[in-house]
Amino acid sequence: MLTLVLAPASTALADAAVYFYPAEELHLPGTSHAQLNGVICPSGGYCVAVGTSGAAGGGPNTLPVVLDEEPTIDRAGEASWHVYSPALPTPSNASTYNALESVACIGPGSCLAVGAYGAGGDELPLVEEGSDAGAWTPGGLVPLPSAHQVAPIEASLAAVSCVPAPVQLGSGRAQGTCLAVGTYAASNGSNEAMAVFLARGPAQAVEIYPPRGAEAGTSAQLTAVSCLASGCLAVGEYTDGRGNQQGMAVIENHAIFKAPVEVSPPVGSAGLSTKLTGVSCVASPKCAVSGYYLAQSDDLPTPMIAMLSGNTWGPSVQIGVHLPGGKKPAQLNSVRCTTSGDCAAVGSFQGYFGPRPFVVDDLAGHWGLEYGEAEYPEVNVRDTVDLASIACWGPGNCGVVGGITTPAGNVEPIDAVTSAPPRPAV
Repeated sequence: MLTLVLAPASTALADAAVYFYPAEELHLPGTSHAQLNGVICPSGGYCVAVGTSGAAGGGPNTLPVVLDEEPTIDRAGEASWHVYSPALPTPSNASTYNALESVACIGPGSCLAVGAYGAGGDELPLVEEGSDAGAWTPGGLVPLPSAHQVAPIEASLAAVSCVPAPVQLGSGRAQGTCLAVGTYAASNGSNEAMAVFLARGPAQAVEIYPPRGAEAGTSAQLTAVSCLASGCLAVGEYTDGRGNQQGMAVIENHAIFKAPVEVSPPVGSAGLSTKLTGVSCVASPKCAVSGYYLAQSDDLPTPMIAMLSGNTWGPSVQIGVHLPGGKKPAQLNSVRCTTSGDCAAVGSFQGYFGPRPFVVDDLAGHWGLEYGEAEYPEVNVRDTVDLASIACWGPGNCGVVGGITTPAGNVEPIDAVTSAPPRPAV
């Protein structure tokens, strides 16, 4: 079972030093298992994390969970988190898998979280709205691209990003405009990628087709999105004619989507397939995309970063994870950049007993500074740990969420620290 890992982090990206302050031990009343999938830190250390929790006694039923953090970290490095259990839309099935996968905020107390929930025999996109008072309520129904609906409905949202501040008149955007991305089952039996505009007024869904040249009926999905006032970049993957997944990216500008393009693995890698897991854009625009690819030489997942500068894609970069015993399967799960241009990414590699976490960053445009396995002194060596999402509120200040699985399967929140950091002043 997955338990919670919440690690408020101090990441000094510029001088290549990464510290993780001890995570607060979290106990969710009445739950037997839980995991956190996404986090956002809109300002000053105020962070919101989302995921799913299971009722005590086991079983397949799960419910969405939201946590938010006060913008204070005490001298022990612990943050104050509050736990909320958002209500599901009506009708819904509390006995099915209901989860929040991603969250975006226009500002503290004004957030949207997305995921999926069960209703009858359908799996439907889920949107939850957070208010200044900390209350979370279901958003409106999310439409699907009407031309391809099929029963029972299977659709979900994997990520959301919002324009965080007012923009100038005539820019084509209003404060609070958000774009969510995900996938749905089409009438032809394949999974199709979709993007949904979430703003004041009814939500609008758009089907996103694979890059030109892909075979008819090709499956596709979008897994991550990042928005600026000038537009959004969404990434995901599609299935090629050989049945392998390949990375894809699509740019949105003024509610118009450009033709999707393929995002290739590093040059010379002879990659068999590629999966993109995260994206983060800052002014310029500069966008970093995290993911991994299967190398033809050994068929092992290998972490990668792709960079977009303006309208130009640079060559993807392999992230080397140097570990005792040679190469191990590894992947990046999330990336976040700050306005200074510094970026950090989190992921996991396959340890002896299962996934173990690691952190990399971008130093002056050069990726590949690898920080080991982000050791957790208080974790049993048989525990498996996975970092799912990272968010930063400024250079050197980030929050990370994920999960830990113990050999016994019981819920045991942990402390997380990579090395002894300098403590904040009292």
